[in-house]
Amino acid sequence: MHRNVIAIALLLAGIVLPQGLGQEPTQSFDELLAALEATSEATRAEAAAKIAELGKDAGDAVPALVKMLDDSSPDARSSAANALGHIGIDNEAAISALLVRLDDAELRSDDVPVWVYAAKALGQLGPKSVPRLIAKLSAENRTGRRAAAIALHDIKPPPKDAVPALIAMLVQNEPETRVAAMYAILGLDPKPAASAMSSLHLMLSSDDFHTQYWACRTIAAVGAPEALETVPKLIELTTSGVASVRSNAAEAIGLIGEAVGERAVEPLTKMLEDHNYVVRRAGVIALGRLEKLAAASAPAVKTAMQDASRSIQAEAAASLWQITGNHEDSLPILLKVLQGKNGPWEAAMAFERLGAAGKPAVADLGELVKSTTGETQYFATLALSGIGPAAKDALPALRTLLDSPDEDMRQVAEQVIKQLSDE
Repeated sequence: MHRNVIAIALLLAGIVLPQGLGQEPTQSFDELLAALEATSEATRAEAAAKIAELGKDAGDAVPALVKMLDDSSPDARSSAANALGHIGIDNEAAISALLVRLDDAELRSDDVPVWVYAAKALGQLGPKSVPRLIAKLSAENRTGRRAAAIALHDIKPPPKDAVPALIAMLVQNEPETRVAAMYAILGLDPKPAASAMSSLHLMLSSDDFHTQYWACRTIAAVGAPEALETVPKLIELTTSGVASVRSNAAEAIGLIGEAVGERAVEPLTKMLEDHNYVVRRAGVIALGRLEKLAAASAPAVKTAMQDASRSIQAEAAASLWQITGNHEDSLPILLKVLQGKNGPWEAAMAFERLGAAGKPAVADLGELVKSTTGETQYFATLALSGIGPAAKDALPALRTLLDSPDEDMRQVAEQVIKQLSDE
């Protein structure tokens, strides 16, 4: 079974090495620099991890970290790459050395290859490396090709010039390479990626379920009208293949939206009877995104509000609200899940999907913000954030959280208050 390189990349999307991070450095900067040359591999790796905490303030460490990319220890090399990404200075020597490390498949002590850290770092350093990353997409080394694609995903602004080379990668008979190319395309704006639609359509018929999974996600990101040619195959996939493919096919249909037409409603409705929770959830969310077009599914969606899974109860309630435009049956379920111990985040996410349509819930959510239960306060705040400008009436309640003893709660409240005030 091949290694899922994208799973590794996603796992490290907010890459943070365990050694020392999240703690105040106890050594001076000069001591940390000296520790980069310590005899102990663990000491060198830990020093680089602590330097990463300093961000741009550690710019003077760049030459030593570049040198460390040639360290004999994969833990030290990956820690150095991570630090260079966090410092964020697009130093030419750092970029050149990191590009070399894209071919580095040696595993760290936690079984993650060094190239994952190098790719992440290049993505953080910005567009200066783009021409060389594009060139590396056609390199002989497979690891380097895949790593270059993953690095391109993270670069802002999106490197649109990479699209032709990424499309060329889709026809290679290497599942991991195709998946890496699609992951990169997901980082691009939809319009330049639309030219890949014919190739993406072919990926839906792959015998590799990882390829099918990522093809569904990429097609969903491109959306209508370019993605309409894939709808018949996406509908077929809602009833075939592994659960992750079935659910992602449904998600793609929902994100393409009402342009898919009524042909998708019946297959999506049948998904609500699937034995797999993930599939049922994806089906009910997709029906909600089709809104009035999915009117025929309303009875089944209402039944799904009694599903054993609290998260599906919440998503079904939001979908019924979207489909019928009526919140009377839905709101009590959403509020109940929001206050429960199982799946309150699903209710908050459901309100995000509802957006401004969730305004009838604002008064109730404002009251929940005053709850004595911290978790309820937190998810009620996120729900108000999802509703957006229509939730401005809850600002007085949100401001009470600025005096919360919980620092995380205060920070979330500040962000949501700013969001609602600015909008």
